[in-house]
Amino acid sequence: MDRFDSMRAFARVVELGSFTRAADSLNLPKTTVSAQIGALERRLGVRLLNRTTRSVTATPEGGIYYERVVSLLSDLDETEAAVTASRVEPKGRLRIDMPPAIGHRIVIPALGSFIERYPGIVLEVGCTDRPVDLVGEGIDCVIRGNLIHDEGLVARPLGVFDIATCASPAYLEKYGTPATPMEMENHLVCRLFSPKNRRFFEFDFTKNGVRTNVKGRHVAAYNDIESSLTGALSGLGIVQLPLYILEEHLATGRLTRILTDYATEGVPVNLLYPENRMLSAKVKAFASWSRDLFASTKHVNVAG
Repeated sequence: MDRFDSMRAFARVVELGSFTRAADSLNLPKTTVSAQIGALERRLGVRLLNRTTRSVTATPEGGIYYERVVSLLSDLDETEAAVTASRVEPKGRLRIDMPPAIGHRIVIPALGSFIERYPGIVLEVGCTDRPVDLVGEGIDCVIRGNLIHDEGLVARPLGVFDIATCASPAYLEKYGTPATPMEMENHLVCRLFSPKNRRFFEFDFTKNGVRTNVKGRHVAAYNDIESSLTGALSGLGIVQLPLYILEEHLATGRLTRILTDYATEGVPVNLLYPENRMLSAKVKAFASWSRDLFASTKHVNVAG
């Protein structure tokens, strides 16, 4: 039984807290993973895991062993990647997740070029706005907007979305058009809140170096961009969203852009992956392809 395979199995069990989930993530039978852990414990002469009917956790000795194993496997993967990078074709299952708006409007329509370039990669694409546990759910990487403050994740910048403020013609006819951001305090807004911590996002404006944040009044708030957009299209209030989402509705006249004399801070978008996980060839391939894709997307600014 390969010692490194056993170490990988042990690390996955610790990370996922389950033999079944670890086996699924490794595409192995549960009996194989159990046998690998048993062999490790017999060879080391210590118990590495506490097993109950509800969970699996590392023993104190197992915790020490886990930290060393993760470092060792990372070094091994990095060494092998450096040696074989020039000839290895990325392959295998790649599980990714992204917000629905980004997936439906930017990434999924362009996936044909990725699949053609990397025929050995099988994609599993999730489109959610919810917080995702990458390690626990076995997800390789995610695309997320806004700044992410998570010490367990590494962020690769993909770009910055241009932002615009809009409302439907019906709303503006009924309630009038605000001439300044402060006038928006008396207007209805289709306000977004974070699905992670339920924090409400304010409207952002800058002119002549002076920044103004506005809350407005809302009778309905939304935890995803698509719902907020639908609210604005239905005349329920003013919205401030990435311009790539609003563009088609501005072109057809279903939305009208307002407060164009004021700048709005862009929203950064990043590709994220676990800090303690070696960046595989397939994730590197997707990261590189994604950066090129966002660089060629209208209303996305890419530095460098």
